[in-house]
Amino acid sequence: MAALQPIARARSISPAAFWGDFVCAQTPVVVSDCFADREIARLDSLERIGEQFGDLEVAMQEEYSLQRLSLLGGLMSGTVTPESAVHAVRGAKTTLRAWLRQLPSEASVRSAVRGDSTPEEMRRMLGVPGLVPEERRDGLVSELFVANGGNVTRLHFDIDLRHFLMFHLAGRKRYLLIAPSSSWKLNPIFFFSGVFLEEMSAEERQLFLSFIGAREAMVEPGETLFVPAAWWHHVEYVDAAASVNLRFSGGTLAEFFSRHVHADFYAQNVFARLFADGRDLHGSAPLFERIFDACRRPYPSAQDKYRAVKQVLADVYRVELNGQNPAFLGNTGLIEALPFYKADYQTTYQRGLDPNGLNERARSLVGRTPLGD
Repeated sequence: MAALQPIARARSISPAAFWGDFVCAQTPVVVSDCFADREIARLDSLERIGEQFGDLEVAMQEEYSLQRLSLLGGLMSGTVTPESAVHAVRGAKTTLRAWLRQLPSEASVRSAVRGDSTPEEMRRMLGVPGLVPEERRDGLVSELFVANGGNVTRLHFDIDLRHFLMFHLAGRKRYLLIAPSSSWKLNPIFFFSGVFLEEMSAEERQLFLSFIGAREAMVEPGETLFVPAAWWHHVEYVDAAASVNLRFSGGTLAEFFSRHVHADFYAQNVFARLFADGRDLHGSAPLFERIFDACRRPYPSAQDKYRAVKQVLADVYRVELNGQNPAFLGNTGLIEALPFYKADYQTTYQRGLDPNGLNERARSLVGRTPLGD
């Protein structure tokens, strides 16, 4: 059986090469020495992390992506209330030290913790590598992830449309990355996949991963994985492991999409194929204008706006990009009424359209004359 395509590896890469060969080419890469000269490299075991940051308050969960997917059926059937679903997604609070003391050693028992943000001191130790250009350093986001061996983070893409660097402090993690162009094969539901790789046999999994063009890498302590904006990722904790990411802007159009367009596979693909770094923005100006106009128009409700914008995105995807629809898109009316998804798109479509001139900056990038609100 054919091996999967390995994720590229690089060392001592220049900022220009990183930007051209990986960011603009939408190509993931493992960089061996991205944070080698930073203080963060000293935190190379769970014990050392616990000694220095044991008092950190974290949310304890079974794993990072299961909550919304596992609660979906309960919300649909009425056996789970919206209030209990919100509580489950947020996780029970504990300290990192307390969690490390009861860290499960059996892979069948999953336990993970996540801080709302990386502690300020750890963030200082991480710093910002030269690979991140100055113009993309505003609003940097960083998160800490720790989980026991055998844990997983199921297939999903990140709705903020940021690129990210994931620096591995301790333990090994296996990553499977899939380009947005394969979304139609993944039974997409919001920004999750309805395909559970861990439920497949080894043969089924290998055949499916080959079918979707997955790329694979085992990432070791001290190494950094770059994941382009809008890419799907599935993560397996081979060992009890800790990592910290640095999420940087995917550009003005990424900010526009993440703030003003709901998250689904249509939006993901339209952004990745037309408006991501390295794309011909001026050639996409008429299509952006259609999306912008749909976002700008007044509607009776957030739900009406959601449906209208979704229709425009679907038309651009299917007609202009010749994209293929997934075999299963689910019951659209039922899905859009789910409490957590409804909250997501209502928040998106009740915002003002021009924070800090965002709409004008977005339109100017694609060669259109800015319009005031």
